[in-house]
Amino acid sequence: MRTTSLIILITCFFTLLSPHALIGQGSAIHSIGNGRMLVYGKQADVVQLLGPPYSAPSVWSMTIEPGLSVTSVREEGTAVWHHQISKQGIPVAEITDFMPADQPSFIRKINAKSSFYFNTKQLDENFVLENHSTFALEQSVKSAFLLKTPAGTPFYNDYPVLEEAYHQFITTGNATLTPGKLQIEKGESVFFVTGGPSYPECTVASHLALSIGIDQLLVQTRTWWEEFTAQRKDFDKLIPTSLPMRKKLLQTIDDVSVMIKCQQAIEGAVIAGYNYHLGYVRDQYGVSRGLLTLGYTNEARQILSFYYDIWKKEGRIHNAQGVGNKTFHVHENDRVEITGYLIIQAFDYLKSTDDEAFIREIFPMLDWAWQVQTEELINGMLPFNGDETFVAGGILPRTALCDGSAEATLLFINAGENLVAWSKQNRMWVNHKIDLAEQILAETKAHYSENFISDGKLQTNNPFRMEGQEYYPFRHGVCEQMGRIEGCQFFGWTQKTPTNRYLCANCYIKSSLPAVRSKTYFLPSVTLMPCYINDSFLDKQLQDHFIEEIATSWSNSGKFFSKQEDTGDYKILGYDYGFFLYALVKTGNPLRYRIYDEMMNMLDETGAWVEYYIEGKPNGTFCRPWESAINLEAAIRFAEYEKLITKKNN
Repeated sequence: MRTTSLIILITCFFTLLSPHALIGQGSAIHSIGNGRMLVYGKQADVVQLLGPPYSAPSVWSMTIEPGLSVTSVREEGTAVWHHQISKQGIPVAEITDFMPADQPSFIRKINAKSSFYFNTKQLDENFVLENHSTFALEQSVKSAFLLKTPAGTPFYNDYPVLEEAYHQFITTGNATLTPGKLQIEKGESVFFVTGGPSYPECTVASHLALSIGIDQLLVQTRTWWEEFTAQRKDFDKLIPTSLPMRKKLLQTIDDVSVMIKCQQAIEGAVIAGYNYHLGYVRDQYGVSRGLLTLGYTNEARQILSFYYDIWKKEGRIHNAQGVGNKTFHVHENDRVEITGYLIIQAFDYLKSTDDEAFIREIFPMLDWAWQVQTEELINGMLPFNGDETFVAGGILPRTALCDGSAEATLLFINAGENLVAWSKQNRMWVNHKIDLAEQILAETKAHYSENFISDGKLQTNNPFRMEGQEYYPFRHGVCEQMGRIEGCQFFGWTQKTPTNRYLCANCYIKSSLPAVRSKTYFLPSVTLMPCYINDSFLDKQLQDHFIEEIATSWSNSGKFFSKQEDTGDYKILGYDYGFFLYALVKTGNPLRYRIYDEMMNMLDETGAWVEYYIEGKPNGTFCRPWESAINLEAAIRFAEYEKLITKKNN
């Protein structure tokens, strides 16, 4: 009777916390972070632990004892997670995970009814030192280990961290940490880890956490999250009561808000997920849009500040930047597409905030982002950036990278219109520079239709951009043999072959590839891009026609294809639904109800969308800020539109 009552009590408590964040035995990943340290978890397991800074290797993981069941839930408005551990229906333990607001510490409070354990693992490169004596004055400390990660340890690809890092692991109460295992006995225990870029910082922070007390740190953490959540728009008032899946949308707004904030470093960048410990320009454009929609203008500003801080020091921005370290992830054609996003992002922020002073401050970077794009124009077309989502996902082949890109060129046009108009109004450019920019814009616009519009459709690529042109002799990115030849370097510097293919040094001397003329592709995500960026150049009737064609195709097949034809597995980008819903709302198409329903049903157990979907199943990286922010914004626009038409009808 007592055991049954306890199960009922725990279940009620978890339900009250956050009814739509419950996780059974799912595979979804959640994040807990405070800008300094970041943990990716899968239920009670710790999949990765990194930081400070965020661009660092994951140094440690832990996996719960086999045979135990876990139900996890997040406290509303916070990144405080609770895990209920059981075995064959009998409670084993309750765990609370959190990170203090201003300390690089991950803390786990454990109340065990019976003993259990976690298997633990650290990097092979790490130096491990048992250092309980360092904390001898803290009577509650049961075990202590110091982890040193040496300089030169890779954190992404082969990119090394330039400085050593330290992490202090401590247990109190009835938990004992030994290499490879965290053993928990009946009673109350605490396990926590504190990170520091140096040994003194790590040690001082560990002593500080012990002196403040874990319970007080939890109170401070909840207060910090309450302040963050209070900045958000009051969607409970903004979303109509009659909206389909209203409760689920409100929960998703909270889920995605917290997920993004956890992955935003104190430097300002939002990293792109547990596979990508870097700040990506493209990904953060969608995130910035989502933040502005949610009301988090300060967080949106911090992303732009992150870029500007790097640009001031380095004079350049690449596909992705190190967060808290000096690293560039350089891909093919980094001077296009992402630079267009960067300018548009700045003016999206300006439109939401009227913060003219900030745009003036970062204007030198925006000026640079415009100029480097103009140098890549050939026949009124820009090429593709090599890490564009549909390129990285194998939907558009890498052989098309030097083709004309409808997307990059349209971003350039819209970015240019914003930048030129604002520069003119605020006298940021001299007259001859304005005249030249206007001339370049006019010429690019004049050729856009002949370059990219075919039979009323938007071509993703134009294979004739490089007709008669000389390809770059070298470029930094992916080898086109992509691991098929022994010794392939896969990513790094590549060299042009006589057939205009790009191979790493190893594959260049061992193999050859035939010349390839790209075919023309028509990808839905590119066709929907004009609507998503609120394009001011293309004719509205033409844009409406694009949307109608995709809607008709989807209505007939129940699918829309991210490939030109239906070959192999049905694979879509994680943000395709968001783009599509955004466009359907903008045109008032009744298909919006079905797409909204399908998109919301693709959420995982943590309330996030993922990188790709194959046959409707999650694929690639979970816990993704970019796709989640785009899809959430579309859902909010859907709700706003429904409120508007309901008001009109009444």
